[in-house]
Formats: sequence, structure tokens, C-alpha cells
Amino acid sequence: MIRVQAVRELQYSCQCKLCFATEWVAVDCTPEDLIKEIEMHDNVYKTLEITGSSKTSIEDAVQNAIKKTSKTVHNLRWFEVADVRGHLQDDAIDYWQVTVKIGVTLDD
Repeated sequence: MIRVQAVRELQYSCQCKLCFATEWVAVDCTPEDLIKEIEMHDNVYKTLEITGSSKTSIEDAVQNAIKKTSKTVHNLRWFEVADVRGHLQDDAIDYWQVTVKIGVTLDD
């Protein structure tokens, strides 16, 4: 565990705004975790656009898209909901379709 004071010293040695926002991590992080957080702004991401579907809910459609993608793509880091729509049958919602943009870090 690292003390808040030490985190502040490390934090202010870096001039990017990302590091200034990490003070809340101070209580339970290790020095290695802090360094990883500071270095995060150097990542390069590829964005994939995937559409998931579910008969149950929008959230399940997102989960299905991410779960299926994770079977063939690694280093998934974030997602953003880009579009929500549904399929109707007999004047009722049959299933939801949700398009998500998924951020993937590229290998070195």
C-alpha cells in the first residue's frame, strides 16, 4: 500500500491532466499500479463497432456483444453505446439491437 502523500509527489511529477485525477486511487494502490495508471495515456486504441442483440434488454444486448467479441479479440478496454434499436413483431418488441464501439489496446 502507498500513502496519499507519496502519490501526490509522484502525481505532480507528471504534467498530464490524467495523473492529476488519480488521487482517489491512493488508498489501496501499489506503486506499480500507480505507474501503470500514469503510463496509460501512452496507449493506442483500435475501435471496433459491434452490434449485439437480446430478447431481454438493452444491457443484455451490450453484454452479448462484448462477450462474443472477447472470444476472438483480446485487450478489450472500454465501450461506448453508439446506437439502440429494436425489432418489432406483432406490434411488440421482439428483441433489442445495440451497436457498441469497443476500444482495444494494440499489442506492442
